[in-house]
Amino acid sequence: MRENGLLKPRNRKYAHRRRIDDRKVERPNQMWATDIKYGYIAGSNRAFYIINYIDVFTRELVGRYADYSINSKKAVRTLDRAIKDRGIDPRGLILRSDNGSQYISEEFEEYCKIKGIYHEFTHARCPEENGHIEAYHGILEEELLSRSEFDSLTLGA
Repeated sequence: MRENGLLKPRNRKYAHRRRIDDRKVERPNQMWATDIKYGYIAGSNRAFYIINYIDVFTRELVGRYADYSINSKKAVRTLDRAIKDRGIDPRGLILRSDNGSQYISEEFEEYCKIKGIYHEFTHARCPEENGHIEAYHGILEEELLSRSEFDSLTLGA
């Protein structure tokens, strides 16, 4: 594709951002991974989105939020709630994400900087670099989303 000039030009705007490297995760709350998954609500004929944060060491879901849209403000609120619920000092926490608009926003980056969170990004079109959350979302899709029909986002409705 490169030889035939079929590749999109690279977006240099985010070239300065920290990128993924291999490291051994040896304890809980050392590294979290996040991503956004979508589902469908038949009752209102529209999509919904779920943002999840998991602990890479324990594979435990530490934060989640579902809504009809997920913006950077909701991503920050969900991360902040996960940190408070776990009762941890986030300084030094490594957070791995893709380059979704919620994660590359100034608001999200500023929150990570203030909290002392090291935010690293996977390479574009390389979901295997964030395999823990991708595997979780695969199970979520297979076991729940593809087998269920939802009427609304409201519990009990």
